[in-house]
Amino acid sequence: MQKSMEIISKNDEKKFHLLYIWAIIEAVLIYSHIFILSVLDEWNIAKLLRMAIVFLPIVLLIINLIIVLISYKKLDRTVFLGCSVLIKYILIPFYIIGAAIICICLLFMFSPVIIMAFVAPVVTVTFTVYGWCVIVAMAPFSIAYLLKAKKDGVLPKIITKIAIVTQFLFCVDVVTIMILAILREHKWVKLTIFLLSLLSLCAMGIGCFIAINIIKAFV
Repeated sequence: MQKSMEIISKNDEKKFHLLYIWAIIEAVLIYSHIFILSVLDEWNIAKLLRMAIVFLPIVLLIINLIIVLISYKKLDRTVFLGCSVLIKYILIPFYIIGAAIICICLLFMFSPVIIMAFVAPVVTVTFTVYGWCVIVAMAPFSIAYLLKAKKDGVLPKIITKIAIVTQFLFCVDVVTIMILAILREHKWVKLTIFLLSLLSLCAMGIGCFIAINIIKAFV
């Protein structure tokens, strides 16, 4: 028993845990989900599998809960943190695109085209609910980290409770894990800096593009 625990401990010290591969696969599945749904009718597959594909976020939630429940006592908190960081960071473009689509739909609600006044709210609600379902599906890893961090004395009780609540809120969930990873655990710092730099450059590029087009419109 002691020998097996030593093996587990050594595995936890590795920079890249095998569980991270599953985290990356999950993120890829979310990106490909809409495409898969668009061609699902062309596939001759079992009804149960078809339902599993349609309700992919719920399926992923169940799988993640099972993984966390089985491995909670065996794995170090940093492994759960790593899974959470990878999933949330990879899905940032997904949520940016989703937010942009929602904003466009909200603008179309005020369009003179009557049909858009009905279609836009439906699309907005659909994307919002789907995005939140994805957040919930990925939450078990971050919650497992927070509970273990509290148990290990890294986080106080009140901070843990607040952080758990934030895992179900858009954007705040990413910021919370980002801050804890850097300031509390001092891990994933290089990846976080790279990501923030990339997002800043993209924001500057989009800002310059908008500014140039506004100037051209008035010249």
